[in-house]
Amino acid sequence: MNREGGLLLVGTCAVDQDASQQKLYFLAAGLAHAGRPVRVLVPDLAANRALLGKLAPEIPATFYPFRHAAAEFRIKNALVSSLAPAVAYVVGLGLRSTLTAGRPWSHPRVIQDLDELPSAITTFSAARRLYCRAIEAVAWRRSHAFTLASDYLVEAARRRRPNLGDKILHLPVAISREEHVVDPALAAALRQRHHGRRVLLYIGSMNRFYQVDELLELAAAFAVRDPTVLIRVLGDGPDLGHFREQAQARSLAATIAFEGHVAREHLASHMDAADTLLFPFHDTLFNRTRCPTKSYHYAAARRPVVTNRLGEVAKLFGESACYYRQGDIADLVAACERALARRDGFSNGLSFEELTWDARAAAFDRWLDQLGWLPVLSR
Repeated sequence: MNREGGLLLVGTCAVDQDASQQKLYFLAAGLAHAGRPVRVLVPDLAANRALLGKLAPEIPATFYPFRHAAAEFRIKNALVSSLAPAVAYVVGLGLRSTLTAGRPWSHPRVIQDLDELPSAITTFSAARRLYCRAIEAVAWRRSHAFTLASDYLVEAARRRRPNLGDKILHLPVAISREEHVVDPALAAALRQRHHGRRVLLYIGSMNRFYQVDELLELAAAFAVRDPTVLIRVLGDGPDLGHFREQAQARSLAATIAFEGHVAREHLASHMDAADTLLFPFHDTLFNRTRCPTKSYHYAAARRPVVTNRLGEVAKLFGESACYYRQGDIADLVAACERALARRDGFSNGLSFEELTWDARAAAFDRWLDQLGWLPVLSR
């Protein structure tokens, strides 16, 4: 079987349900435009067809039926064998995304992408974390190369696979060039709705392990200290009801509003209408491994960011962010006040281009050149 079949990008689930899966589509488009022989293998779901059709309809795609994990594992490995790529780039971690070793002459080289370690999520059950560790161990052991979204993961890879050398690439997440577009009319309407109050904005999934509860403590402090401050919280998730109940029970509804889901295409306008962006990012093992997509959306918004000095978030923002000591509400309030004072004329000094998937695709393309694993059809 000819193994000169180019690069197969292997994904899982719906792209609109998992931010890490977006990289597959944007990298595929960037590599195809650079002349790489690429194709994709993803579940047959409407969101996946739509994004691929929008970004690069010329890329050959194989869509497989979305099934339970064991069935998808079998289907996916059979399809990888039949498609015969030279290299398989795997985005996602789990049984669904595990490729069997196969015979050395019939199995592609595998590049595994990681942008976090699920086994570090403390809200998972013990059994689920054990499963995650087992899957991670397989990925660490069997992959021929890695793209890793955080310095923490790069160091972990070098400890586990010291002989890989240049087969490890630090590849942070990013945003698409098209998705951060401000609607001036919507932004103006939001400012008018705020009635002159100074707005601290948080955007993210409503899960307790993302330190959202710290926003309630911040609201309690500002309710006494400065009632002109309004904390807006956008996002849905399993704990949204819990946070709303807490705000109501503590009589904080006038200071903090858990507003639920907002359409993705409107988020840039909400950020533009805010004075400061909030990002509690505590020093946990899970956060050390992560490279949150949200930080790149925040960077594109050109607003002061209040966060903790940790990992990829601090690496991105450098000294442009207002940092506070985690768990210290007084320090958090002080950081917010510093950020609010910097609102006018603020610049984080970051190039929008470096926040985009175009930049990541170019870095990935250069790395593939260095590895020499794939041909280039055209430039």
